[in-house]
Amino acid sequence: MKKLVIILLTIALTFNCTEEKSNLGLLFGLALLSPRKTNSCRPSTSDLISDNRSVQSISLNFLGTFQNKRFWDDLNKIGTSLISAYSPESKWVFTVNGLDGTLDIFDITNPKNPFFVRSIDFRTRGYGHRPTNIAFKNGIFAATAESRVRQQQGKVIFFDSWGKYLGEAITGAQPDFVTFTPNGCYALVANEGEPNDDYSWDPEGSVTVIDLTTGVNFLEAKTRQIGFQGFNNSNIDKNIRITGPGASVPKDLEPESISVTADGRLAYVSLQENNAVGILDLTTFRWLRLMPLGFKDWTQAAPYSGNGIDFRRGGAPTWGSTVTGTETYLPSFIKGQYQPDEIKIFTFNGETYFFTANEGDSRNYQSRQGDEAGDPTSEFYNEEVLITSICNPSSLVPYNNQTISSAICAGVAGFSFGSNPLRVSKIGGDTNGDGIVDEIYAFGGRSVSIFTGDGRLVWDSGSDFEEMLSGNKYIGRAFNLSEIGTGREAITPANPFYNASFERTRNDRRSDRQGPEPEGTALGKIGDKLFAFIGVERPGGLVAYDITNPAQPSFQYYLNFRADATAPDTSTIQGTEQLARLGRSGDLGPEGVIFIHASQSPNGKDLVLVSNETSGSITLYEVVVQERR
Repeated sequence: MKKLVIILLTIALTFNCTEEKSNLGLLFGLALLSPRKTNSCRPSTSDLISDNRSVQSISLNFLGTFQNKRFWDDLNKIGTSLISAYSPESKWVFTVNGLDGTLDIFDITNPKNPFFVRSIDFRTRGYGHRPTNIAFKNGIFAATAESRVRQQQGKVIFFDSWGKYLGEAITGAQPDFVTFTPNGCYALVANEGEPNDDYSWDPEGSVTVIDLTTGVNFLEAKTRQIGFQGFNNSNIDKNIRITGPGASVPKDLEPESISVTADGRLAYVSLQENNAVGILDLTTFRWLRLMPLGFKDWTQAAPYSGNGIDFRRGGAPTWGSTVTGTETYLPSFIKGQYQPDEIKIFTFNGETYFFTANEGDSRNYQSRQGDEAGDPTSEFYNEEVLITSICNPSSLVPYNNQTISSAICAGVAGFSFGSNPLRVSKIGGDTNGDGIVDEIYAFGGRSVSIFTGDGRLVWDSGSDFEEMLSGNKYIGRAFNLSEIGTGREAITPANPFYNASFERTRNDRRSDRQGPEPEGTALGKIGDKLFAFIGVERPGGLVAYDITNPAQPSFQYYLNFRADATAPDTSTIQGTEQLARLGRSGDLGPEGVIFIHASQSPNGKDLVLVSNETSGSITLYEVVVQERR
C-alpha cells in the first residue's frame, strides 16, 4: 500500500508541475496534493484598495524597463507587448505578445530590473492563434485568444499565478478584452467581431460571460454569449453610429472594453466605432440600454473645447487663434466623436461615473502596408475622407447618395484646412430629419472624459493633451526622458513632443487624423484620492490626473520614455526599427496600463506598468506621493 501511495504521489507531482493541460494530472493533483486555489470568486474583494494616506498630489518617476529589442510587424500591424497583468502572489507580469502568439512572463520582484522568465506559446498548445488581452483577479489570470481566422470564435484561457493551465471557454468572434467583476465571480470578454478586409464576412459583436462562482471547471456549462440581436435601426438612438456598408445593428456594434460597477451588477461596455456605451445587467444577462456619447464641439467658447484642436499636419499651432490660416477652432458643422477605447467605472458620493480614453477609430480595412505618409497603397473599405472632399460624391463611395447641405459645402470652401486636411467620416449626420447632412464627424476626442452612469458628460480634458505635448501647457510637469541615464527634458514650445507617430518621431504627423490618441487607462486609489493613468498611444508616455471629484479633475504629471526627435534615423520606420533592435528606442506605442497598489507591489511603492506595443517593451514607473502635512 505504501508503494502505491508513493507511485500515485509521484505521478501527481509530475502531472501537476507540467505546463500542459491534463485531466489525469489535475485529477491526481486535486485528490492527493494540496489543491491550488482555482476559484477567483471572493465576495469581499474589490478593484480599488483603500489606505489611510492623506494625499496632496503625485508625480511619476522612471524605475525600470525591459526592452526586448523587437519592433512591431508594420506589415500586419501587430506588436509584441500589448497588454499586461500582474500577480502579487508570484510577482510576475504576464504580457500579451501578439506577434509571436505567446504570453511573455516577467519577474518584477525588483522593479528596477524586470527580467524575462519564460513564454507560454498559444499556438503549440492549441489555445488559439494569438493572445489578445489579459486580466488578473484573486489568483487567476484570464487571457483571450483569437482564431487564425479572426471572424471565427475565440477562446479565453485561465492560468494560475505561475502560468499553470486551469481551463478554457469559448468566446464570440475576435475576443479583444477581458476583465473580472470586482469580486472575481465572473469573467467578461468583449468580442469585437470586426469584418474581414473586403467586408464579405462581418460577425456579430458580443459579450461572453463566464460564471466562476464554483471555480474554473466545467466552463462549457457556465458560459453565456450575449449579442445584440434585439436591436435594430428603429430601436436605437439615431446618434449611435452605424456605419458599416450594409451592416445590421448586431453586426455593426463592436464591443471594445468592459468595466463593472463595484456591486458587480452592471457592466459598461464601450462600443468604440459606434461612439456609444452599452449597459449590461449581470443579474438578468440582458442589455438595459445603449447610450450614445454625443459629439465634441471644437468651436470657440464651447464647453470643454479648451484652446481648440491642432487639425493641420505641419507647423506649430497657435493655440486659441481665430486668425485665418492659424485657427485652432473648427467650424460648428464639424464635431468630434469621443469613440473611447478603454472605459473605467468609479463612484463618487455614492453615484456611478465612467472614465473614457477617447482614442477614436475609423472603419478602415486596407492593404496591410501603407506608404511613407501612412496612407494605404490599396483599400478594401475606408470610412475616412478628407474634409475638403466631403462635397464630392465620388469621394464618398459607397455613401455617395447622401445630400450634403449647401452651408457645409460653403463652409468647407471658405475655411483654411491646410495642405494636409483633417480626415473625417464619409457618413455625416442629419440632425433635423430633413434628409440632408448638416454635421460632419471627425474621429476621436483627443481627450479623456468623465460621464455619469446614465451617459451625461460632466468633464472633458479639452485640448489638454495636445497643448501639453506642444509645450503650451503644464510646463514643469511634462517631461521627456530620451535615455535612462540622462535627466528629464521639459516639454516646451522649443522642445515639443506632440502628435508624432509611434513608428517615427517627427512631430505633428497625426494632427490631421486622431492626434495623440489616449488609449490604455488604469485607475488607482491612493489614500483619499483617485487617480487616472493614461497611455498616449501615438507620441507615447503616461499622463496622470486626479479625478477624485469627477467634476473637477486636475492634471498631475506626464512622463515620456522614448528616443526624442533629435535621435538619429528615427524619422523613418526603418530607422526607428533599427534603434529598437539596438534597445535604444525607448517606449513606442503604449497600449496597456496597469496600476499596482503599494500594498501589493514588490517594493511597497505604488507602481504603474506600461506595455508598449510598437517597441515591445514594458516599463515601470513609481508613483511619487506628496502627502499633506
